[in-house]
Amino acid sequence: MRSRRMMIMFLLLRPVLNVWLRWRFRLVIHRHGAAARLRPPFLVLANHVNFWDPFLLVLPFDREVHFLSADGNFRSRVMRWLMEGVGAVPKAKARTDMESLHRLRHHAAERGIVALFPEGQRTWDGHSRGMLPATPKLARLLRVPVVMVHLRGAYLSTPRWATSLRRGRLEMHVWQVLSRHEVRSLPLGEITRRIADALEFDEGRWQERTGVRFVARNRAEHMERAFFRCPECGGWDTIRSRGDEVRCTACTFRAWFAPSGRLYSRSARSTTGASAALPPVFRSHQWNRWQLETLRQSLEAGGNGALPYRVPAVYYLTGYRSRPLRPRGMVELALTSTHLTLGGDGIDVRIPVADLRGVNVQYAAQLEFYTDGRLHVLRMQRPQDSAYRIEVTIGMLQELYKPTKH
Repeated sequence: MRSRRMMIMFLLLRPVLNVWLRWRFRLVIHRHGAAARLRPPFLVLANHVNFWDPFLLVLPFDREVHFLSADGNFRSRVMRWLMEGVGAVPKAKARTDMESLHRLRHHAAERGIVALFPEGQRTWDGHSRGMLPATPKLARLLRVPVVMVHLRGAYLSTPRWATSLRRGRLEMHVWQVLSRHEVRSLPLGEITRRIADALEFDEGRWQERTGVRFVARNRAEHMERAFFRCPECGGWDTIRSRGDEVRCTACTFRAWFAPSGRLYSRSARSTTGASAALPPVFRSHQWNRWQLETLRQSLEAGGNGALPYRVPAVYYLTGYRSRPLRPRGMVELALTSTHLTLGGDGIDVRIPVADLRGVNVQYAAQLEFYTDGRLHVLRMQRPQDSAYRIEVTIGMLQELYKPTKH
């Protein structure tokens, strides 16, 4: 049964959001094939690109959509009321959450529309992230058709690292990936392949094909939240942004972030070393892929300049799931290959990297993780202190030093 609050929110908020989002993003919705005729129940999967994704996701459908949303969005009373009113189901990020999955199963059994973002987090560079392993298992469990929604232009409209919207065009493409019969009869491996292939998307290639431009002032502002290694000198944490440009504080590297989303190098490049890492014109995804590859190589070699990583001032809070957070004060963060350390006035926390669970970035500059059942929240105070870098470094370290089975 639908709650009265949800029905009111659906009837009143949806038309307002529909008009505003269509105007703000110049939104165009394309329904393909069987998806235009499909009736609930079904499962909606979507690429995760933009802060507005959950609200955009409901627009192609004429009924409310029950979707999984990070439990951090429920920590204030106002946001909890709003999110529950539009059908959101809280889920702990980067962790298996059986309670949330059972709630989705209930909504599907009630002939509803249920949805989730298989990547778990928004992309940092416009290219789809890896799919959470539980996604195809959930599709098999629900035993309903699977529909894919592609948001194209959402990354360049509002990159995750940015603070402002850009004026361009956003397309939503909706199509059926798996029928009810296919979900029930195909091997799990084939279901996984179908979903992974449908989820794959590179916004840079889409922009090159369509030619859509995204216009705004200060297009490059806060790019250092996502891009932490200089492609010319190889410096760590030397990137700074201003206006439409990024530059390196340790060498001559400069690049202009164009309305197309391409980066144009303006530096006097040499022909050796890290300067050959990227071409003179490149995309965010190329830069991110290169820095992640070289970060892994550095960690395999024992750090080699990438570690220890220190952040002089981080605002530290603790809590649990969607409960209100408890402020603990300002701390200094240090990450080595074995431990994450937080030190400050009366605070001395030292956690083995192997014990960190559910590590993720909330929004753009807030690192969250669990250890011993407690949620730790670290809010970066400066753009150059990259929560994203800490997240991916911890993930790589845990993979490198994972115990092997004999």
